[in-house]
Amino acid sequence: QSLLWIIKYLSKKSNIFLPDTINDYFINNNHNNNHNNDITDISFYYHYIISEAFKRHHNEMITLYIESKKIKNAFKKFFYLCKIKKASHVTDTDLYLNPLTDFPDNQRVSLFIDNAIYDFRISNIINLWNDCLTKNDGLFVKPIELKNPYTNIPFKKYNLYNLFFSILNSKFIMNSIILSFFKTHFDIDTFIYINFPLLKDIAITNFIKYSTTRELYDEIHNMLVEFEKDINYYYLPSSISNVRKKFYVKELSCILHYYCISKFSCNPLKKKCGHERCKKLLIDYFENSSNSSFYIRGINLNQFANPSNI
Repeated sequence: QSLLWIIKYLSKKSNIFLPDTINDYFINNNHNNNHNNDITDISFYYHYIISEAFKRHHNEMITLYIESKKIKNAFKKFFYLCKIKKASHVTDTDLYLNPLTDFPDNQRVSLFIDNAIYDFRISNIINLWNDCLTKNDGLFVKPIELKNPYTNIPFKKYNLYNLFFSILNSKFIMNSIILSFFKTHFDIDTFIYINFPLLKDIAITNFIKYSTTRELYDEIHNMLVEFEKDINYYYLPSSISNVRKKFYVKELSCILHYYCISKFSCNPLKKKCGHERCKKLLIDYFENSSNSSFYIRGINLNQFANPSNI
């Protein structure tokens, strides 16, 4: 409506006739889009200014639109600068409580959010953004939106663009995950659809690093069952203390990584290589290791005088 008011003002000043349909356009579209966002200046330009109704007066209407748009943008910038001048800086340190003044300007970024200015260190934003986009729940890929660490409120899309170009203009190498997210116009669903194989491999790596002992122990048990013929039927006890479980996890976590790749990766070449690598490492481990903590399936302990020696 502000653009319409400026157009009417300039048309009267320049003696340019405007038909009544210009009011109907805004009224009809606002009525039809009452549950959506209001019509934009760009849509008004394409659907009205250069429409067939003004075929004979295109040049006049385009000139009138451009002048009105310039005035509107000037007012918006003026009001924005007034808000910036009155706003206060909420933060003066990075997320590790280091003063932001210790870092050069190209390693800092400021965002105007809810009438307040938040200052961030770009390296903190890169780490947070990468963690959000590669977040997983066990072996499931579940990226989340980047949130303001001081308010826990997701950033708006225009904030994400400001952050991206701040990273691009800094001396930091652009993170490939963030760049891929930018190419999808910061749409989470599209980002997952395009990058799912990569995100799945990252989830597997994070699962090995950060999962609980119980979860890893269960996967090790599955791994030994699958390759039991190759390792002479060694297996893990089902009921042991958590300390003993940690011991087995520490012993076989490196091999478990290849097993998870062979089972859950979306790349068929990685699955094949992971399966072969896991099998070879398990065989080498049980042939060369002096560890006798594992059990052997199929042995009757009653036939031995001292079963604890087995």
